[in-house]
Amino acid sequence: MTRPTPDKPGTPWVDTQDHRIKLSDYVVRLLDTEESRKDSFSGVVAVAKACYQAGIDEDGFSELVWQSALGAVFFTEEKCKTRGQFNKKCGNAWRYAEDSGSTSEERQHDVADKLASLLARVQSAPWPGRGGSSERAVAIALISYAVEINVYTVGVSVRTLVERSRLGFETTRKALGRLESKGLFTGSSQLAVALAPAGCDPT
Repeated sequence: MTRPTPDKPGTPWVDTQDHRIKLSDYVVRLLDTEESRKDSFSGVVAVAKACYQAGIDEDGFSELVWQSALGAVFFTEEKCKTRGQFNKKCGNAWRYAEDSGSTSEERQHDVADKLASLLARVQSAPWPGRGGSSERAVAIALISYAVEINVYTVGVSVRTLVERSRLGFETTRKALGRLESKGLFTGSSQLAVALAPAGCDPT
């Protein structure tokens, strides 16, 4: 007999380990950590992209999010009252992931190669000046995140970059502003950034 889905998200009720082992440690931590309210949608999009690329279907993705701490925050933020409404919101994130991943295999390899090249250039650049070291750390954190999901445009929060760069929130925020002015990426109010494959001028 099938156990009914809980009425509230955030409560594990079926074994999703087969899906979880296909995801990176970072994505699993994202699922298990309550992101701030303003960041939950970008977190769910990041999980959707990771699931899409790992071969996990939409139902599996929705179940992973439903049973997670991130899902509990997302449910509240999106003002969902039922599991059906929650699934619809997750479906929006899934459509975004499908659109991002619908390129050909050749295109995916091209993205991976360019991101790897960009990361190598950023890592080897001198990054002079007072804020150079923090800019380098944030740039590496941002590009590494893009490498994980193999796309130029990523939905990522400042909180996530703080975690990945091991810098303070304000230091990370200021470094992002300088990196955008140097041409590493173009951004939006939700920090959905589009990386420039040609990179930027650290000097």
